[in-house]
Amino acid sequence: MPAPPRPASPPAPRTTTKTATTATPTGSTPATSAASRSTPASPTHGPASDAGATATCQSTCTANHHQDCYNGHPYWFDSCNVRGVQVDTCIANETCVDAGATATCQSTCTANHHQDCYNGHPYWFDSCNVRGVQVDTCIANETCVDAGATATCQSTCTANHHQDCYNGHPYWFDSCNVRGSVHESCGTGETCVDYGSNAECECSANDHQDCYNGNVYWFDSCNARGSLHESCGTGETCVDYGSNAECECSANDHQDCYNGNVYWFDSCNARGSLHESCGTGETCVDYGSNAECECSANDHQDCYNGNVYWFDSCNARGSLHESCGTGETCVDAGATATCQSTCTESRAWTWTPITKNTGTSIPSGFDSLDVEFDETSSGNLRFRVCKTSGSFGGDIYVQFDDMLSPFGGGYAGTLSTTGLTCSYWVTVGPSSSWSEGDQIGGPGFIVGPASKSSEWGPNCQQKSTPSSDCWKFNSAGHTRTCR
Repeated sequence: MPAPPRPASPPAPRTTTKTATTATPTGSTPATSAASRSTPASPTHGPASDAGATATCQSTCTANHHQDCYNGHPYWFDSCNVRGVQVDTCIANETCVDAGATATCQSTCTANHHQDCYNGHPYWFDSCNVRGVQVDTCIANETCVDAGATATCQSTCTANHHQDCYNGHPYWFDSCNVRGSVHESCGTGETCVDYGSNAECECSANDHQDCYNGNVYWFDSCNARGSLHESCGTGETCVDYGSNAECECSANDHQDCYNGNVYWFDSCNARGSLHESCGTGETCVDYGSNAECECSANDHQDCYNGNVYWFDSCNARGSLHESCGTGETCVDAGATATCQSTCTESRAWTWTPITKNTGTSIPSGFDSLDVEFDETSSGNLRFRVCKTSGSFGGDIYVQFDDMLSPFGGGYAGTLSTTGLTCSYWVTVGPSSSWSEGDQIGGPGFIVGPASKSSEWGPNCQQKSTPSSDCWKFNSAGHTRTCR
């Protein structure tokens, strides 16, 4: 649609240049931003806006976009950096600080610089001597005293004027009767006594009775011994009951035999209650301070917890006679008991996990190994190496020296283990009759991969910087068992 005709008398065109400015100190020329543009001959200051009968130039800048400092005060600026209204007025001892999107008046004075008195109370003042928060409130009988950098409330009363009791202890009080520091701490058993201008910690005489050197004495409240109250006779013992003490014969002081049984006797040797009635075949035996009904020790043997023990004539278990080993059981034969073998297997050997010594890395397929020993039906001792999970990723080198058995033997060489869970059995012992408890063992080690065996020695000692792994085993030996 064609634009409507302009009014007969259009307003005079503006010929000014719109320039975005930044905050500039007084007397300086504001910088012209990239947003500046010269107004063309036609009266246009922004994109033409068709309002129907009229068209106007409207700003594309956002008002109050950010704050900045100008002439030492914070102002609003639009998004084209044209200064708007003043935000705040910085007064003396303040400076305008630009924080990016905001600008504020901040004090140049140091807060809490010193203390001084104001209206009779201590206050904080900054380095410009402007009063801040109140430090303390001076109460009656106090005055504010300025000591330079600090101010304090100080009493106008005479300190340490007299003593009085408070919470069971003598304290100092000033002339205004305000309590001060403790003068004396009353100890256990002491009482604070007020004598007017002074107070004392005192003990009460004959406060209680207690035992001393086997007799009953008076003691004051501070537990200081006084006069003798009662002297205890032969066999009597002084007994403390807290606030009083008595000379008494000690009940159940010792045991003795009476009519073939054990009785209690007090310290004055008066017979008391029956302690133990001796049964048939038992005898009361007096050991001085105690007496016992006794049975004959080590009367017979019997089995207990799989081992052979002594039992007395009353069938009470005594000391261990014989400990039955692995593969043995305790057999009761009446008055005696023995450990007898239960071995039914003739070719069983222990096996032990092995310890891995790592080289530069852990190659795939060369970790978590075990060494197993076995005995053939003809008595040949053999071993093999197995992975605890998965299969070997290559061949291994094995060296084993038998230094414990009387037959000697061992092995040194490469085992073909690639892709296997266990190596083939390797014979390391002679065809002989092995007995339970026989041992084989010595330094043994495994290297993986086998091609790197020269990098390691016995017990996985490094000969050179290794690029392989080594496992040592059997340092404690393997034992012939029965299971």
